[in-house]
This record gives sequence, C-alpha cells and structure tokens, in this order.
Amino acid sequence: IKVSDVVLQQLASSYATLVDEEKELGVALVDIGGGTTDVAVFEDGVLRHTASIPYAGNHVTQDLRKGLGILQDQAEMLKHEHGNAYSKNIIEDEPVVLPGIAGRSPVEISKENICRIIQPRMEEIFELVADELKRSGFSKQLAAGIVLTGGGAMIKGTSDLAQTMFSMPVKLGIPFGFSGGLVQEIEHPTYATCAGLALYAYRYRDKAQDDDNENESSSGSVFQAIKKWMKQM
Repeated sequence: IKVSDVVLQQLASSYATLVDEEKELGVALVDIGGGTTDVAVFEDGVLRHTASIPYAGNHVTQDLRKGLGILQDQAEMLKHEHGNAYSKNIIEDEPVVLPGIAGRSPVEISKENICRIIQPRMEEIFELVADELKRSGFSKQLAAGIVLTGGGAMIKGTSDLAQTMFSMPVKLGIPFGFSGGLVQEIEHPTYATCAGLALYAYRYRDKAQDDDNENESSSGSVFQAIKKWMKQM
C-alpha cells in the first residue's frame, strides 16, 4: 500500500456531505469527530477558512466517565443510547440502570443528569466553532447555515442545540453519492470523512494514474529527469 494523495479532512467530509449549491450560498461544515472538531467554511464555491478544535466526542465520553464514576464502555453507551445535548428535549426523565461492578449494587442514572454533563461540553465546542466562524469573516454570509457531521453529531439534541446557539439553519450531513454495495451501512455521519475520501479517489482517479505513470517514467535515469526539466522550461 502506498499513499497516492493527501486530502484535508474537512475537504474529504465536504465531498460526501455538501452539494455545490450550499458551497455557493455559503455554508459551514462542522465535523465532530472523536478527538477533534473540524470546521470548513465555503462561500461562492470556494473554501474560505478551515480550523481544527481539540474538543470532540471523546471528551464528552470522558466527562461522563469522570462525572458519573462509571467505566469507559458504559460512558460511551450512555452517550449514544441515552444521552442528549439539549435539556429541553428531555420529556420523560426515566432512570438508566447500569450493572454494579464486582458485586456492587446496580447504579441508577437519570437522563437529566446525563444531559447536564453532555450539554455544557457541546456548548463549549459550539462556542469555539462560533469563534472560528467570526475569525473567518464569513459568519454573516452563511445562507445555507451549518452542516453537522461526524460521530459526535449523532448525540441526540445536537442539531437542536446548534440551531439555538448559531441562530441559523442546521442540518445533519449524511454521506451521499453512492449506489450499490454497502450504501445503507455508510449513510451515517460517522463515515463522512471515509466516504469523502472514496469519492475523491474516484473523482480524481485519472489524475492519480497520470501522476503515477509520470513518476515511473521520470525515475528511470538522471538523463530523463533533466529532459523533463528542460521540457518544463
């Protein structure tokens, strides 16, 4: 296996989740991954600003683990299955029961308490995103609003919280542009970057082949390298 090309993560995610009309109107892609939240701002079809924020889904998991005194796997399960990033969405505060450790009694945790831990961290992430949008100079030119993607965007209530904080349209970015094969399996925000890389590789496959052929032909001898350089001159 060899590296054919290097692609900025935000760009890769955009290939699978954004349409040209959104990029033309003005849109901010916010990819909430595990270790970082990556931001890309497009306007007039051009990438205008990128940023990487060192807070994301794994930090939410760690907050739950430490705040509730539970195991890592339990915290990850609570985040995905019972977590909510927007307190107003919690209507029935049913307790979640976790098995006790080493013979201890089971632990009951309310959904409201889970939300009290998740929401502040998600608010912090979105505040940092807002700072980056202001820094880009295009925060008031995002007619297409915000597109959230990445595994962290799948926490319930994340889109609602973002809409409240940014006061602009927010939608969930789901990979598209595939047919056949494992389409249903990859139509999930978690796979936005991977799907975008696949689309990029397919779209620019001819260029990659030409580059490979050029590299092979030019590596034969010093004479060929000089000849290539002379042609370029």
